[in-house]
Amino acid sequence: MSQSLGSTPAALLAGDDALEKGYVVTEGGESEGLEWVMAKPKSTESGFEWVKMGFTDQALARMELRDSFGHTLSIVFTQFEKDPKFTPDTFHFTPPPGADVIQ
Repeated sequence: MSQSLGSTPAALLAGDDALEKGYVVTEGGESEGLEWVMAKPKSTESGFEWVKMGFTDQALARMELRDSFGHTLSIVFTQFEKDPKFTPDTFHFTPPPGADVIQ
């Protein structure tokens, strides 16, 4: 994973060791029926002040993100499935006319 992605909230969903590398993690307690974890980026370049993750039954149910402008984004996950298996024909991409395709 590139360094630029490593400290972004998207890296937290990648399932690797992004938490330990890019964030200071603390327990956030229980609220709204969820167990919360608070993650503050170690880098000031991430664009985020903090990310809170709410879990229920060991599954991610909600993320709240506070950006460097003070705006808070709340994302609710339903039917979250980690590492789903896809068949090769699940996705099909056809480049638009005139697009450069590099192989």
